[in-house]
Amino acid sequence: MRDFFYDPGMHGLDWKKIHDKYSVLLPYVNHRNDLTYLLGEMMAELSVGHAYINNGERPQPERIQTGLLGAKLSKDPSGFARIDKILEGANWNTALVSPLKEIGLNVNPGDFITGLMVFL
Repeated sequence: MRDFFYDPGMHGLDWKKIHDKYSVLLPYVNHRNDLTYLLGEMMAELSVGHAYINNGERPQPERIQTGLLGAKLSKDPSGFARIDKILEGANWNTALVSPLKEIGLNVNPGDFITGLMVFL
């Protein structure tokens, strides 16, 4: 912001003092999101619209690819998941199908999910 801000006078702010004010929080930055938040707060001191900070590179957690059932579920007192509603889905799009609507499954609202099958 200091090097490319349209107003060389930084809207009357002493940018070095702004740096010093926020630098005491640097020891508490534990993630890129923390740093982005801190930089955004510094930029807010300028009281200018349309000034943004992007997240930059962030660590991404390893994720297991799973599908969605296409249903509204609730937890039954028995501990099992109860199927409250099976969503229609958009079966013309492979990314939007409702798996519980597949032919031959015979799954209905009110049924319980008592186990899972894993397909690799």
